[in-house]
Amino acid sequence: MPSAGAGARASRHEPVDLLIRAGHVVTMNPRRDIIRRGAVAVRGNEIAAVGPEADLRARYEPAAEAGGDRFVATPGLVNSHIHITGEPLTRGYVPDDIDFAENVFGWLCPLYASYTAAGEAICARSGLPDKAKYPTV
Repeated sequence: MPSAGAGARASRHEPVDLLIRAGHVVTMNPRRDIIRRGAVAVRGNEIAAVGPEADLRARYEPAAEAGGDRFVATPGLVNSHIHITGEPLTRGYVPDDIDFAENVFGWLCPLYASYTAAGEAICARSGLPDKAKYPTV
């Protein structure tokens, strides 16, 4: 039989799929508030809540968590920044366990230096269908 404390906790916390923790949350509200040690609760494909991490932990029970103090979250902002050439062909090319400088200067710069105009055109056309999924809003 569960303790009264466990039952009370289960009934008090709403389930969410994901809690994204961030050192700073930049909101998309009219004031563009910035929340230090904030979080974003996600249920399905929707943002359930944005606020201080402690407040969201008191209200929600996440199935999974992501993020950390070194991250900035921008809930409600769709970043449609794209690299129309190069990126579609380099996805999975650069190892995941290297630092930024090695990524850029050891892998990507030498690769991009070898591109030709014809190759860039093919790369751009091959990447467009994927980019159409994330239009600017």
